[in-house]
Amino acid sequence: MRYAHARACAVLRWAADLGVPGPAGLPDDAAHRHVLRVLAELPGRRSSRDPGWEAYLVRLALAYHDAHERAPAVPAGDEEPSPAHAARVRVADVVRTVLPGPDRL
Repeated sequence: MRYAHARACAVLRWAADLGVPGPAGLPDDAAHRHVLRVLAELPGRRSSRDPGWEAYLVRLALAYHDAHERAPAVPAGDEEPSPAHAARVRVADVVRTVLPGPDRL
């Protein structure tokens, strides 16, 4: 979980350095959409009597690692930043916010 949080923080720094555009639409790849589905569970977990935070955060971290490996949020090489990159950076920002756990939300 800590590595996923650190990775999401790094994505935000790299995106700023590379000039990835601001907020955009939804991610165009299945891996990042899976991260969004895991994030969609958050409101229900916050209101649950037994939210199972540890297991949820592990699932979120694993989903984010998978998404980052399959479709990087920042452009590689000479690739130009695109709206797809911006959407992935936005997902990284939300993951960065959620992964420290319920005490930080």
